[in-house]
Parts: sequence; C-alpha cells; structure tokens
Amino acid sequence: MESGPHNVFMGLTLKEHRRCVAYLISVVDREYERLAALTYANEEQRLVETLVHATRKNPSPKYSDFDDLFPRYPSYYRRGAITAAVGIVKSYRSNLANWEKDGRKGSPPRLALYHFSFPVLYHGQCYKEVGAYKATVKLFDGKEWLWHDISLVKTDVDYMARHHGDAARSAPVLQKRHKRFELRYAFEASVPLADNDIKEAVAVSVDIGLNHACVCAAVKPDGTVVGRRVISLPEEKARQRHAAAYISRAMRKHGNRRTPRLWKIAKDAAKGLNAKAAAQVMAFCDEVGATVLVMEHLDLRRMRKGRIGMRLHLWRARSLQDMLALRAHLSGIRVYTVNAWNTSRLAFDGSGRVKRGKEIGRPYSVCVFSTGKEYNADLNAAYNIAARYFIREHEKTTPATTWLRIAAKVPAIRKRSQATLSDLISLAAGLAPVAA
Repeated sequence: MESGPHNVFMGLTLKEHRRCVAYLISVVDREYERLAALTYANEEQRLVETLVHATRKNPSPKYSDFDDLFPRYPSYYRRGAITAAVGIVKSYRSNLANWEKDGRKGSPPRLALYHFSFPVLYHGQCYKEVGAYKATVKLFDGKEWLWHDISLVKTDVDYMARHHGDAARSAPVLQKRHKRFELRYAFEASVPLADNDIKEAVAVSVDIGLNHACVCAAVKPDGTVVGRRVISLPEEKARQRHAAAYISRAMRKHGNRRTPRLWKIAKDAAKGLNAKAAAQVMAFCDEVGATVLVMEHLDLRRMRKGRIGMRLHLWRARSLQDMLALRAHLSGIRVYTVNAWNTSRLAFDGSGRVKRGKEIGRPYSVCVFSTGKEYNADLNAAYNIAARYFIREHEKTTPATTWLRIAAKVPAIRKRSQATLSDLISLAAGLAPVAA
C-alpha cells in the first residue's frame, strides 16, 4: 500500500480499534461464565454484541455506555473487535488454569487491556477493490467513519496474482510495521500430500546444528542413504554471531537493560539465515524425490535462559522447523517429528556413544566413534533421525508377533531413544523374509 494522507486516518482507526478492544476485554472477562457455555464463535459474538450494542429489538443493553463511547461504530469493525477480545480473554483464562494446575508457581498471569491488536477489513463492509491497483477503505477521521481511496503497490498485487492466484484469499488486516501502514493478506490452498506408502517412501531428515545451518540426509526404508547435504551458509552464520556479540557487549556495559534494536537486528539475521536454509532444503528434497520430511521434536518451552547465542539458536531452530513444515506441505511432502534424545550422542553404525568437543579436543562439529572413526556430528544425527522415523512406521505395518521376534534380535528398536541407522538396517533385513 502506497503512503498518502490516509495514513493519518489509519492511525486514528487503529487507535480507536484498540480502545474498543480494551473496553470489550473487560466485558468478556466479566461475562466469561456465560461465554464458556457456548459452543460456536458466532454465538459468542452474538452474545457480546447483545450486551453492548443497542438495536430496535435490543433497546437496553447491559453495558449501555458502549454506544456513547463509540458512536456510529461500524458493525463489522465492532464484530472484529469482539472476536479479538474473546480470543485474548480465552488465552488468559487458559494460562490461569495452567498456572493453578502447576501448583501456582511463580507470578500469576495477568489480563492486560491494551494489546497490539489489528482490525480486520471485511470485504464489502470495510474494504472494497475498485480497480486493479486501487481500493477504498472505511477509516476513522476522529469524528466520522468515511470511505477513503488508497493505492496498492503494483509489484505486491502482481506477486499475489502470480503466486496465489488460485488460493482463497481472506479479508485483509490493517497493520502497522516500521512506522508504515500496510494490508496483510492470508491465503488458503488445498495441496494433496504424497501417498503414505512406507515401501516407496524417501525420507529427508533435517538436523539443525550449532555449527551448520542444517544438515540433510535422504534415506530409504531399508536404511540405504541415497543423498546428503550440508548447508553451512557461513556469511549468514557470522552475521548472526556478530549480532549476538553486540547484545552481549551492551548487556555487559549497561546491565540488564533492554536492547530491542539490537535484538531486532539479531532476529532479522536469523530470519534471513532460515529463509536461505529452507530454500536449499526444499531444493534437496526435489533432487531426491522426497515424500517425507523428518525433524527432531524439540521441546523448547523451558529453554529460555542461557547465553545470548544459545537463546538465539533455539529461537532460530523453532522458526526454521515451522518454515520447513509450511514449505513441505505446500510441496505435498508429509512432515513428521521423532524423539530427539541421543540422535547426536549415538553413532549411526551401532558402535555406541561418540565423543565430541572437549572430550577429544576437537571442534564440536566433529565426533569420534568408539572405533576411532571421525565423522560429521550433524550428519550422524541426521541418519539416526531418519532411522527412527522408519522404525516407527515399520512397527505400525508389521504384525505384533513378527515384531516381537525381530525385536528379540534387535533390542534397540524397542526404545526409540536408542535406535540408530544400523538398527534400521538390521530391522529391514529381518523383515525381508517376511515380505518374501
């Protein structure tokens, strides 16, 4: 969206919307017991609207000061604010229930009234397209709600038509980023996923390491490795390390003072690194004809403390996994996660624990097997990630008696946190006579 005098009115509209949401949050919180008894979102919206807005059939609402505080407030702006308020209160109530369930540890969650909420511009009511690159939006000028013409950026409109022309487009959201206003669109498309045939599957496993952006391995159901790819991106990794160093330096100098600008630089560097890494992973999937993408299940909820670099890495790992899952589904590739315990600690050839870092006086990217063999630590983990996926899938499709017989010969497949690529190969060898 191109800048113009309407930006002032967009700022007033955003301010009025947040003021309305703050008022409705207090209403929803007081009436939450009645809302909790309802099933559908439209029922909740209808109830709140009845409580605050006067109509011919509802001349005396319970909270009659709403219409005085927000005169001539457009109905669809009001319903969007109600939806936002209900979502905020539900989130607060859920957090409060979890806090009580966990023994009331720490400070209780608080219900804030003012949030960075953005209004939804419903088609035909708040937003209309009047040309290829023009639209009209209902905005608040401080006194009245009037229609204002805006110009859309041609490159953005052409990009949406080229890449999302067949997808269903939602109503735009008016948001402010970097002191500029823009319209954010969401698209919904239906993509058929690959057939879930374990015999024909090619799994690409991804290990997100500290030393490389990520490492990929393409594995077949019998344990055959048909491809591998180490994605380093040294320039992007260096940029992220430098950004983390700036934050550490600022904290040493000024103490625990907030540095949002430096954190933004660091997160932007990590975001750029993830975008390039995800593109290379998907290119590798196309090369090997992958039908499945496998990653570790990383529980990062309790990993919020530690060094700046580690915190940034954990944030990047979560972001990269989300990005890969989205791109894989858009390409028709199924996404699975496996147990992350010991994927890097156990050697893929079944020789047991490996040694890394200070144990051998070598970089952390190198591991040494008990046999003396040196190998890439992240690639070793990628093999084990793929193996654990196939072991789990083989167990689903194998009769119980046959599985117990094979498990007696390959005990590691019983406990998936100990399974390695060599165990998958042994399992495939045991299943071969059964298939014949």
